[in-house]
Amino acid sequence: MVPAPPELGCRDLLAQLLKVNDSTLGRAVRHVALLAKLGCMIPPSTARFRILADLTVFLANSNLTEIKSIC
Repeated sequence: MVPAPPELGCRDLLAQLLKVNDSTLGRAVRHVALLAKLGCMIPPSTARFRILADLTVFLANSNLTEIKSIC
């Protein structure tokens, strides 16, 4: 079996954290690309989470208590 590319695992994790399904996340990614074409740039994050343990360590060392919805 061929392993999935790392970005797929990250997208799945992000969808679970935001409590949305994969298609919702995919639409958001396309909207960001459209905004970039229109000149509205969203700055990239400097945080990288390769595995769930990376995210756990990040949250443990920050003052974040919850992930807030943007809607």
